[in-house]
Amino acid sequence: MNTGWEEKCLWLAEHFHQLSKEQQHTIIYDLEQDHAELLNLWTVQDELLSSLKDVLKCDHPLSFTNATEPSEGIGYYQLEMYNKATEKLAEEVAAGCQKTRLLLYLGFASIYEDKDQQAKDAFLTVFQQTNDLVEKHFSLCGLGLLEGRKENIEEAISYFEKALTVTNNDDVVYNLGTCYYWLGKFDVAAQLFRTLAETTTDPEAYYWLGKSCLEQNDIHSAYEAWYRALEERIDFDVVMSVACEFEERGEFVCALHCYQRLIESGCNNEAVLHGTAWNLGLLDRRDESRHLFKELTAKNPDNVNVWISYLWLLTKWGFIEEQESVAAFLERKNVTHPLLEKIVYSKNK
Repeated sequence: MNTGWEEKCLWLAEHFHQLSKEQQHTIIYDLEQDHAELLNLWTVQDELLSSLKDVLKCDHPLSFTNATEPSEGIGYYQLEMYNKATEKLAEEVAAGCQKTRLLLYLGFASIYEDKDQQAKDAFLTVFQQTNDLVEKHFSLCGLGLLEGRKENIEEAISYFEKALTVTNNDDVVYNLGTCYYWLGKFDVAAQLFRTLAETTTDPEAYYWLGKSCLEQNDIHSAYEAWYRALEERIDFDVVMSVACEFEERGEFVCALHCYQRLIESGCNNEAVLHGTAWNLGLLDRRDESRHLFKELTAKNPDNVNVWISYLWLLTKWGFIEEQESVAAFLERKNVTHPLLEKIVYSKNK
């Protein structure tokens, strides 16, 4: 966690009323930029931790040389009771049985409990003492993850690359790609994601390949990668992300295609229908858009984001009577938001 970012947020909350509008917007913009960088970093951490959780629960293609003997500490780990796991695993390590295996579990349980020094000591001991290649591989991954938590991305990369010299692991390749992306080395990131996409057809790999290509102004390759992400198994989060990428670039037909793919796969929740209605509106398919927005607002009258989109489109189209009717309804229902007020104000100027 970046305490600097948290401290800025707390400071802003305490002093917001003392700042001018311009100062407020400037600080909020800076926080949003910082947050975007943190999200890239947290993606690295979350994805790798997910991979490690799978292998330690025996749900991963990699397997230890010797089977893991049952233990109370491992049981707590598998139940995600990490505080109890760290306590019990430390006791069991002292007893001397399957020491490096238990230390590996202790290391990752300690990460979940933010006990970084305990985790580091465990991983270093495993790396130095184990003869099991998978234990050695994941001890290096753990050390890389610890460096990533401190935002020492280059050091994290070094550990991840060493881990791959021990044994191959697609999840580590993926995280290397996101590390290089975070560092702005988009050509290296693209190469890693391309290799991963070709071997696994993972939608997330195609998504990040597209992002990496886009950063190099290779728009054709970026769009091609994103369309491949839509052709593989449908991953809701990936498709939603691709839709947002297309929308931000003004590619509303492409964005609409993403939402239609989700609907075809049975994902027709409020967010998908909102995105569909919004992009239909941006494409000036007014009747279809209005029909969907009326359905959405009837079923979810408290969703202010849907109202903002609907009201903005009505204003853009010049549907003054309907826009005024919606604005009056929102006022009666006491549905407020600065953007709603801004839209109504801009219409009345």
